[in-house]
Amino acid sequence: MPNQWTKHPVTLEQRFWRKVIKTETCWLWKGAEMGVGGYGFIYNSSRKLQYAHRLSYYFHFGNIPRGLCVCHHCDNRKCVNPKHLFLGTRADNAADMLSKGRARSGNVNGYNYRAKWLSPVDVKELRLEWKNGKTISSLARKYNITFGAAWKIVHNQSHKM
Repeated sequence: MPNQWTKHPVTLEQRFWRKVIKTETCWLWKGAEMGVGGYGFIYNSSRKLQYAHRLSYYFHFGNIPRGLCVCHHCDNRKCVNPKHLFLGTRADNAADMLSKGRARSGNVNGYNYRAKWLSPVDVKELRLEWKNGKTISSLARKYNITFGAAWKIVHNQSHKM
């Protein structure tokens, strides 16, 4: 994209660094952000949204393998300091968040980390008990799950086998 004053092409990386303020710890993104307090972003020349922390990781370390997140050691969404960034899966990112006490609810990126995971044996036993007349409420209490989770299991809407 040419600069309107100099007519020289300006790269995405040049535009990126113009929006970063380096402090002694975090390098803060001062460009656009997703909502109030959200992740920083910038558009590339193809008008595709790029997250600032992911771009910083890319500029410093190269390609980000498909399916991996760029996580923050510092927990500052506006930080683009490569020393504060690391790669992880969505589960790694959620576990990091939970270990630092940052979870606002049990559901993070489609995963419910408060959910009790039932083994296939538990699911079979629960369904058999329901077929033999146990109520969903009693099964929920016995297996320490919500009524809704028990209902979905007995009606084959979850834990399909």
